[in-house]
Amino acid sequence: MLKAVVFDLDDTLYLERDFATSGFRAADEWLKNETGVSGLASVCQTIFDSGQRSTIFDKALKLVSPDKLDQYLPVLIEVYRDHFPTISLADDAKHFLEERSKSWLIGLLTDGFAATQRNKISALGLDKWIDNVVCTGDWGKQYWKPHPRGYISLEERLDSEGAEMVYVADNPSKDFVSAKQRGWHTVQVVRPLRVHIAEPPSAQHAAEIVISDLTGLNDCLEQL
Repeated sequence: MLKAVVFDLDDTLYLERDFATSGFRAADEWLKNETGVSGLASVCQTIFDSGQRSTIFDKALKLVSPDKLDQYLPVLIEVYRDHFPTISLADDAKHFLEERSKSWLIGLLTDGFAATQRNKISALGLDKWIDNVVCTGDWGKQYWKPHPRGYISLEERLDSEGAEMVYVADNPSKDFVSAKQRGWHTVQVVRPLRVHIAEPPSAQHAAEIVISDLTGLNDCLEQL
């Protein structure tokens, strides 16, 4: 019998691209206040929307203020990571959390810099729904998924194991392989506007169930 539902955060409960947009605006505001240079957010967003996901600030600074690249790049990255974001839960995620079976415990397992992820969690108001949160960044990048430590920690915190648990996440390259090895059920959310579009590298990485959003997840989980 299912006892615990564990969620990923980015592109599972909200759209990660919304965090990126929020971060670009925060960096733009900082740069404008510091130097008078404007337009960074727009350039960053254009680069992001083109499908590029790395060294965005490097590329954007070269266009809007190349003489400030070495001086301000590290600060802009820090502003991006540390800002308190303007983001919202996906409507279907909010509905699930409000209407889900009260017999299930709810956990969260997320990678990334811990301070960044905790700001997202706070901005989304998840504390009122989530029984236990594990940010693997608290332990260091070497413990990011698919490392099993986060899964084991939630088993202990939620007093559940194996088929009593399900992981609902978006990225088959890292999210499901360790969960499946531990006997968890797995559900992949493939939101059309997700940032990371990847195919499972093997059958062991693929989720049992694939859905486009969390509409109907409650009924789906009732059948596990």
